[in-house]
Amino acid sequence: MSKSNNIVTPSLAPISIGQIGKIHELLDAALRKGNLPRDGVQNVLAHQGKALIDEFISSLRRRAEAESEMIIRRVRVNRALNSEQVIKETGRVRGYVDTDVLITLPEGEGEEVDVYFFPLKKFLPVSQYDQELAKHELVADPRAQAAVNRDDPEFADEHPNGVQWGKDFCAVFYRWLGERRVDVFRRDRDNDWGDSWWFAGVRKPDTR
Repeated sequence: MSKSNNIVTPSLAPISIGQIGKIHELLDAALRKGNLPRDGVQNVLAHQGKALIDEFISSLRRRAEAESEMIIRRVRVNRALNSEQVIKETGRVRGYVDTDVLITLPEGEGEEVDVYFFPLKKFLPVSQYDQELAKHELVADPRAQAAVNRDDPEFADEHPNGVQWGKDFCAVFYRWLGERRVDVFRRDRDNDWGDSWWFAGVRKPDTR
C-alpha cells in the first residue's frame, strides 16, 4: 500500500509467481510428512477436488485479509433489481428498514466491480463520510456493497460494514445476537459513525 498526499492506494498486484512457488513448496513438504492414506486421498481428489481447493483458497484469503488494511472483493451486481429486491437478495434478517430511505438507493454503474473495504478506526461525523471515502479515491456504491454481503454472508461477522448516500441515508450490515442483519435508515446528523465500522466504495469513474 502506498501513500501520497494523504491518498491511500492499495496494491492491486495479484499473487506473484514467487508466492505461488512458496505455497507449492510448503504444501509439498507438509504432504510428504502428512502420512495421508493413499486410497482416501485419491477418492477426495476424484470427487471433492474442487471443494478442497475452494476451502484452501478461502482460508488463505481470510488470513491474507487479516494482514491487510484494505480488503478487495470483485462482485457481480444486478443493477436491474429494485431497492427492495437488493435488500432481500442479501438473505439477511431485516432490522429497522425505513422504506422512504430504501427507495432512494442509488443505481450505480457496472455489472462487475471491485469493492474496496477499509476499517474506520475512529469516530466520524456523518457530514465527513464523503471526504473519508475520497481519501481512498473511492465513491459509495450501496448496491455493490450489498452484493458483497450477499455473496459472503460471513464477511460482516468480522467486518461490520456501512454505506451512506445522500446527506444522511445509510445501510449497515452486521451480526447481532447470532443474527446476520441489515438496517436501512436515516442517520442522525449528530450520530457519528463508530470506530468499529468498515467503509467501502468503488473506484471513481475515469473522467479523462
